[in-house]
Amino acid sequence: MDKRGDALLSALVGLVRAASKQGKTPETDAVLLRGLCALGAPEAEQRAAAEAAHAEKNRIVPDCARCAMPCGSTADGDMQAAWSARGPVRAEKAALLAAIRTAAPALLGGVQAGTARESALLALHRAVFALCEDWAPAALSEAREALLAAAAE
Repeated sequence: MDKRGDALLSALVGLVRAASKQGKTPETDAVLLRGLCALGAPEAEQRAAAEAAHAEKNRIVPDCARCAMPCGSTADGDMQAAWSARGPVRAEKAALLAAIRTAAPALLGGVQAGTARESALLALHRAVFALCEDWAPAALSEAREALLAAAAE
């Protein structure tokens, strides 16, 4: 698995975790999608996107950054653990990430135009969330298929 982009992807998983816990701001989807579109970009662009994801996460859950006893529910994703999962899980996570990267540019265009469907955005959030969760291959495949179907509508 190509590890370039893991720091950005980790921050984006943290953003999705925060949004799933406390809800999105009007900017959350755009920040997430711009970050996903920056995967594979030069390091400086990825770093800026990760910083934007952290700033957005701190808007959603401002107290988490200062918590004396962090629960981890809004923590950045552990990409090393994600990519070191057993073979079938790792393969499904790689396929899921490929689907996310395929869907992101069109979804970003929809967000910018104000035409993105909430069902597609929710499928995207679920897919990004799943990258760092301990899900069975079938559940990861289901998240991928749901994202691709929602993005194609």
